[in-house]
Amino acid sequence: MRRSALAVAMTAVFLPTVAASIADADPMTPDNWTAPVALGVPGHISQYPTLSMGAGGDVTALVKDFTAGDLVVQSHPAGGAWSTAEPLSNPGASVVGGYQVVTSSTDDGAIAIWTEYTESGTPPFTTRSPYRAYTASRTAGGAWGAPVALSPAGVSAIGPVIALGADGRAIALWYESDDSTLHAAIRAADGSWGAPMLVATTAGMVDQSDVVLRRDGTAVAVWQENGNLKSSTLRDATWSPVTDLGRGGGITLATGGDDDVTFSYVNVPITGQFVRSLDGDDTWTAPRKLSVDGALSYYQAALDIAPDGSAVAAWPQADTGGAGNQMHVARRDTDGTWSADQTLGKSVSDVPGAAAGAGGLSTVGYQGATTGAPFMAALSTPGNPFAAAASISGSGATGSNVAVGGDGRGSAAAVYMDTINNVIAATFQDRSGPDLRDLNVPDHATVGDEVSSFSVRPVDAFNGVDETEWDFGDGTGPVVGEHPAHTYAEAGSYTIDVSSKDTLGWVTTKHFTITVRADASDDDDGGDNDGAGTPGGQTPGGSGGPDKITTTPPATVPAPAPAPAPAPAPPAEQAKAPALAAPSMMLAHRQKLATVLSRKAIRATIVAPAAGSVKVTATVSRADAKRLGLKSTRLALSTTKVKANAKTQVSLKLSAAARKRAAKLKRLNVTLTVVFTAADGRTSSTKTTLATRA
Repeated sequence: MRRSALAVAMTAVFLPTVAASIADADPMTPDNWTAPVALGVPGHISQYPTLSMGAGGDVTALVKDFTAGDLVVQSHPAGGAWSTAEPLSNPGASVVGGYQVVTSSTDDGAIAIWTEYTESGTPPFTTRSPYRAYTASRTAGGAWGAPVALSPAGVSAIGPVIALGADGRAIALWYESDDSTLHAAIRAADGSWGAPMLVATTAGMVDQSDVVLRRDGTAVAVWQENGNLKSSTLRDATWSPVTDLGRGGGITLATGGDDDVTFSYVNVPITGQFVRSLDGDDTWTAPRKLSVDGALSYYQAALDIAPDGSAVAAWPQADTGGAGNQMHVARRDTDGTWSADQTLGKSVSDVPGAAAGAGGLSTVGYQGATTGAPFMAALSTPGNPFAAAASISGSGATGSNVAVGGDGRGSAAAVYMDTINNVIAATFQDRSGPDLRDLNVPDHATVGDEVSSFSVRPVDAFNGVDETEWDFGDGTGPVVGEHPAHTYAEAGSYTIDVSSKDTLGWVTTKHFTITVRADASDDDDGGDNDGAGTPGGQTPGGSGGPDKITTTPPATVPAPAPAPAPAPAPPAEQAKAPALAAPSMMLAHRQKLATVLSRKAIRATIVAPAAGSVKVTATVSRADAKRLGLKSTRLALSTTKVKANAKTQVSLKLSAAARKRAAKLKRLNVTLTVVFTAADGRTSSTKTTLATRA
């Protein structure tokens, strides 16, 4: 199973009324992305979309309905249209914190997880119940079921994540802040949930966690507690002892291929983006650095793994030399080799989206940093780097909170917030052939007997099906149709190729082997097909199964645009200029949260290498921002002029509301970023963490 979407971390953004559709949209946007379609309840304020795409092209999206406080769900079945938005959360409850949806790899079944609370009493004297984790699911072709509570009542559940197996099994993971414990629940293939089980007792707050489910029934969980990375594996209903993976944060966990498990993270002290993988004996490999030296990579990455084991990772980082935040990407081949870091273009410090397609057909989406901050997307093709990123949302439209999901074969779906046109927008990129559904190929036949049980139902996710062709491997030539019949003249073993092409020219081919016997009496296995068309034999995912699945691009697909040219070399006089040293920071307090709150500010001393100005930004994690009632992760900001090598006192004032809520916390970690701008325009920066406890 691939992980294609992260749990959405919520912050408060207030938008005006929402339009029901996107006006004046072009029929096609660059690189064959479909024209964006608005999601959510018409007339309501919608926020923070996320989605998941199954292997067959079915897409499910979640959107926070800020007007009603609901979590709403919409589905786009392959070959169909978006359904009407319907509430997923409990009536009268308010959805808060992260949520996630995962689509089955075998059909359009899906499962979602979220946290919500209810209020009691007479406004404005209301009492909130503790956050509780809920899940709801949909079987293939069915309706969404009622919410099911996973965490116990009266206990605050935080940061729920979920994974779904191909056979309907699922695992949910959440953190209970009341007693600092990490819990999980298992759903059986019949849809019944087991009782919550303890995964680990933590040494402090869990800021982030993720979980994947492998085909053999084992599950792998990774989490961050107090800046330390931990992991545990569920095998035979027992969680392994916790493994310490060192300092780090910004976790993204994925699985795919032959149950490969990989996670990306930012190490501490912050020097870059890293990945580690779990090998066959459940031992984590040594860290592998993806980002280049000298750049600050301190944001969460997007990571996805295709069924063939290839992978893609994308992350924003603060590049050196005044380049600002740039989106970076690296790809992993099926042999496990990661490519060099490639720059896609300017971006904001938001989590990107990524979808890995087999053979190198990968997609990355992110919020650009150009005028309007549009939704940017970049595509790669087999054997080539990513092409230059293109604006998909168009001029005059934003593209924040981007989420991307893929079918593992090359196609992708994306959702994003367009806060200029006041919509949640969804768009698709078709780069894979039809999904060959209800495919039946018998595993044996008899010479001279017509076999009429060959059948397939091709469905293309976003475009029409052109034609479906069968090659029976005996030199008789291809046959077009979805229900052909064929008679073999000679005994032997033959390879059957079933191919279907969509209207764009993308072809999906599945390969099977059939054994043709000379006489019906040669059947020594009891046979389930007498050659006359009795259903049975090989079906995808079953015993026998296809030997191989391939995707063929249309002959007219243009080569990808060249990667952006490197920046021109600086003039000689600039090249000789010495590098600007980073400013230094000394904190007036390090451990006591009460001291910070009593001073009503975070105090620091800055020493700059030259005359100019410094901007100091204090940020917290998204989880802490929620606890502090902040609209963003920024806690405080201060800008002041400085002299060369002189000590400058900086005070970042804390609001009364934030101080009041912070007084109830056991600890608060604050990231302090100092950006120094010299008089000649050169910049340098430094970053540190203020770790406080009550």
